[in-house]
Amino acid sequence: GLNLALVGIPVLAIVALAAPIMSSYGAGFREGWPVLVILATGTVPELSEPALVRVTEAVVAEVAAEGRVVLIGRAAPAVLDRTDDALHVKLVASPAFRVRLAAERLGMDVKDAERIMKETDEARARYHRERYKKDWLDAVNYHMVLNSERLGMDGAAAVIVAEARRRGWD
Repeated sequence: GLNLALVGIPVLAIVALAAPIMSSYGAGFREGWPVLVILATGTVPELSEPALVRVTEAVVAEVAAEGRVVLIGRAAPAVLDRTDDALHVKLVASPAFRVRLAAERLGMDVKDAERIMKETDEARARYHRERYKKDWLDAVNYHMVLNSERLGMDGAAAVIVAEARRRGWD
């Protein structure tokens, strides 16, 4: 195997990692999705968006420096843009496929999933544009753009693993 750790970093985890309230953390899965699990004590301070961006960047860089990890979200390709030892992958699929998959996985109405997907996509695009002057959808910002609807999740994973092995990361 590639000996990779999968890490999805929710905002609360980023704040907890950077704040002096953290007692422990580790990677795991919830409902089939990778997450960073934080066990914290005390209260999490409220941060302004610029402060949260700085904390996010620091945490992404720190987690990436630990070794072979898969970072999901938090603009990791933009944050690690100048890192030579990184592989930036964007998964794409048709809106209908994404909505259907989200509704199934999250157990929600298709209309709600569609609204949430639209809001999330707009927020991601804005975040990348305002914070990093990058177009979130521009394929130039990634080493690979894979269509998970056409390849399937296993097929997309196989392509990513093959590239990691080609780079000698096994």
